[in-house]
Amino acid sequence: MSDLTKVTTDHDEIRRWVEARGGVPARVKGTGDGSDDAGLLRIDFPVDGPDPSLEPISWDRMVQEI
Repeated sequence: MSDLTKVTTDHDEIRRWVEARGGVPARVKGTGDGSDDAGLLRIDFPVDGPDPSLEPISWDRMVQEI
């Protein structure tokens, strides 16, 4: 690993990093069953607007699915 690489599983630290860069938790539309399974999780960094293939989810849901 380089000096710029950091590994963490601390959800609060990950959330702060993502939010500081304009990211939001999301899931890939059409994956999962919507109730117990959120499907494929992603972080959307909407530089030019939200990614149309992603659906925003809450941080609580993101952490629950990890």
